[in-house]
Amino acid sequence: MSKKSDNLYMQKIRERMRSYRKAADISQKQMAHHLGLKQVTYSAMERGQQKIATDYLLKIADVLRVKIWALFAEPDEILESNKTTKILFDTWNRFNQAQQNALLQVIEQMDHNKH
Repeated sequence: MSKKSDNLYMQKIRERMRSYRKAADISQKQMAHHLGLKQVTYSAMERGQQKIATDYLLKIADVLRVKIWALFAEPDEILESNKTTKILFDTWNRFNQAQQNALLQVIEQMDHNKH
């Protein structure tokens, strides 16, 4: 990845961090508190003036209650060519953790019976 494309990629990640944070109605000060940072440090991370360590990305995703990959790509970017998969993705995200686990068990059983 070139430096320019790397910068663009990180810019998209920062935009998603900000978007998910605002959607969750979490202030920068609150996010910084959850991460054990000063607000000015977190703000600099969102603006691209401070590098974001992988550990912080994991913590940010956890605080925002999103999967880590949600910070790296929008669902449409991941699934743009497959409408059926997008429908499954959207449905999956409406399930709570217990429902997701139950569905995974059914899928694993179906896969096991197939072999």
